[in-house]
This record gives sequence, C-alpha cells and structure tokens, in this order.
Amino acid sequence: MKRGAKLIILFAVLVVLAGAYALITKLTDEDEAPGDETALTILGIAPDEVSLLSLQSEKWEGTLTGGEKWTLEKDETFPVDQQKVWSMLDKLVSVSASRVLGAPEDLSQYGLENPSNTVTVIMADGSSKILRFGNQNKLTEEYYLRVGDGAQVYLVSESLYDAFDLAQESLLKYEELPVLGQVTSCTIRKGDRSTELKYFEDNAGLSYSPYYNWFVHEEDSFTELDTEAVSAYTDLAAKIEWESCADWNASEEELAAYGLDEPSVLYLEGSDGSFALEIGASGPDGYYARLAGSKMVYVIDAKNARTLVEADIEAMLPSDVCLMDWSTVRELLFALDGQTHSLQFVYEASSEGQDGQAVSYNVDGAPADIQSVQSVINMIDSMESSGTTNVGSSSEPELELRFIRSAETFKEVTLSFSPYDVSDAAVTLNGTSRLLVTKESVAQLKRLLSALMT
Repeated sequence: MKRGAKLIILFAVLVVLAGAYALITKLTDEDEAPGDETALTILGIAPDEVSLLSLQSEKWEGTLTGGEKWTLEKDETFPVDQQKVWSMLDKLVSVSASRVLGAPEDLSQYGLENPSNTVTVIMADGSSKILRFGNQNKLTEEYYLRVGDGAQVYLVSESLYDAFDLAQESLLKYEELPVLGQVTSCTIRKGDRSTELKYFEDNAGLSYSPYYNWFVHEEDSFTELDTEAVSAYTDLAAKIEWESCADWNASEEELAAYGLDEPSVLYLEGSDGSFALEIGASGPDGYYARLAGSKMVYVIDAKNARTLVEADIEAMLPSDVCLMDWSTVRELLFALDGQTHSLQFVYEASSEGQDGQAVSYNVDGAPADIQSVQSVINMIDSMESSGTTNVGSSSEPELELRFIRSAETFKEVTLSFSPYDVSDAAVTLNGTSRLLVTKESVAQLKRLLSALMT
C-alpha cells in the first residue's frame, strides 16, 4: 500500500516536471531551433548608402529622406536631429541574431503576422531591406525578427528594437543655448519695467569693497549686489533647460497664443556670446519660452520661469554688514563714551611700497595688542544681518566707525549702528540704511574696541 502511494506521488511529480519543461521549451523556442546558438550576422548596411528610412510602429509612422541632411518627408520644417538618424543607421552596419528559429509556418505565435515595428531601408541604388519586428521573448527579453519576406525567424537584441521604436518627438533637434563664458550683463524686461545687472571684473571703483563685482544699474547709479546670488540667477538663465517642445514652426498667431507676442525678455551678454530668452504665458506643464527670433517654442520649468521673470533684486542685495578690504585701511576712527579714538595701521615699508598687510597697530599713538586688534577685525568681518529695514533709524548712532583708506575711491567709509527696536540696531553704511544687526553684536563690538585701550 505504501509502495503504491509512493509510485503515485512520483508519477505526479514527473507530470509536473514534464509540464514545466514543455512550457520552458515553448518560451525559449528550443523545439524550433536548428541547434546553432552562436551569434550570426544576418544583415549589413552601410549608413552612407541609405537614401530613405521609413519607420512604422504604434508610436509613429514616418519617413526620413537623405541628401545633404535628413528631413521628414511630410514636414521639411521639422528640425531632424541628424545625429539620432545616423545613430539608428549605425545599428544596421552589422545586425546579428543570437538564435535562428528556422522557418515556422505559424508566424502569429511570434507576433510577425502583424509586426509591431517595421523598418524599411532604401539604398541609393534602389534596393531595399525591410526589418519586421514581432513579440518580445519573455525569458531573454530579445525580439523576434523577420527580414523582408524571408522564411527565417531570428532572435535579436532589445537594443536593436529600441533604436527604431521611436516617437516623432524623439527625433526633434532642440536648439542649443549659445555659450556665454563669463556673463557680463543681464537685462530683464517685463512690460514697461527694465532692470540691468552689470558685471565688472575689477569692480570699476563702483564700491568700497573689491569683493563686489555685480551691480544693478539704475539711471546713473550702481548698487552693489551679492555675487553668489546674481551668479545663481544668471547661471539659471544661461543654462535654462527645455523640458519639451510645444511647437517647432510656430506662426505669428501661434506665438501670440503662447504669450510670446509680448513676452518677458532676458538678454544676456558674456565674454563668448549673447542671446535673448523670451518667456511667455504659462501652460499645463510649465511656461512657454523661445530664443528671440526662433519659431521653435519650448516648455520650461514653471518655478524657474517665475524666478527669471520676477527677478527679485531685493533678494540679490548684499547681506554683508561690512565687506572691508583691510589692506586699504590706514586708520580706524571710533568714539566711545564721547571720546574719539584712533587705531592706526602700521605697514612695513618695502621697495615696492606697502605690502598690503599691517605689521603693527597703534591706538591713540601708543602700541596696541595685535591680538586685540585682530579680534576687532574678525568681529566686523563676521557681523551678520538679522533682517532688513526700509525706514532706517531716527536715533543717533550709538557707535560709529570711520575707515580712512589708501584706495583710489571711497577714501573714507563710514559704518554706524543706531537703535532700531528692542532687539536690533540699524546699520548705516556710507549713508545707506538697509540692514539690521542684533544689539548684542553691537555691544560685543564696543567691548572689543574698549579692550584696545586697556
């Protein structure tokens, strides 16, 4: 009885294994393989001999014609990406199959009765080759292929199939933004408002600090801007990415529909080139934009578009309380308890003049402790803004510093701190009040200045 039961179980296992074997055999088509599984070259086409390439798939049906350049047969205005076409043709230089499946009578089991993708290649001499792709093999992820009306069925790589399984948009050549090099100017025009940002490598004497290179130009005045903030803005504009192409040959009416008849404009100039970027209306996927004069309309990221158009100049103003070039300072005047004191910077003389670094200091004519002076310098350098104000302070300064300098411009720089509210003091730099600092930081600076006299 036990022996019979074991036989039944063994028989059942054999049935299951036989079924699994049959399934695997069917999926891998071993029942139709001639036995040769070595790679076999089945087709070779020289790209420069191709005059016409036709693609037919679920994604797109279209024909590309050769000549001086590849064009779309039904729309010669379509900007064909030439490199992508040549990359497709390179795939045909040597088409190899991993397996030959013989000449099956039933092509439908391979998806070749109604191919999912058909590639027609016509050579300059009038001859042609047709590649018919069928289903994908679930185990190997390769595709079944039939060449023309030939009887043989092959297994070819997925990469060969993917090379020709393209939508029309994937053949579109996007315009490239001109290379600008170092951006030197950025003009933002929105409606009647126009804002100009200018870059000066040597500062052009427009600021007391050589560390400011970007300025906003308004009428006859230049106002310092934070270098990192402006660089981030101009980098965004100079390297804006096209998310997609909305139109490659827009008419005047279509441009108006995209809001590009009266766009916001960013004009960028650099050491190596220039371009104007126009930004129009918002769409479902972003904002419409184009290079000035182009008929190609793109979609750009909505957040980036708003950042460029709004151009928040206030956010680009410096947050540094005082960005002093100490190598130009010869004397620092400050008042404590109603008495004015003088901190002199003594430089070592050399055949080439002053070397730009003080070697000793005097306070009111007496030698000062170098470490104490350095603490004052570090405190001024490290003071951070705690906020901004549009009204400044009506109170008298509780501390005022006057920097006497050897610079060609801004020979005297004045920095003062006035009570603003319970926790902050207003900063006034050369007559301009915008930043706030904590009262505690002002108190700390006063303590360090007092320590110079001890």
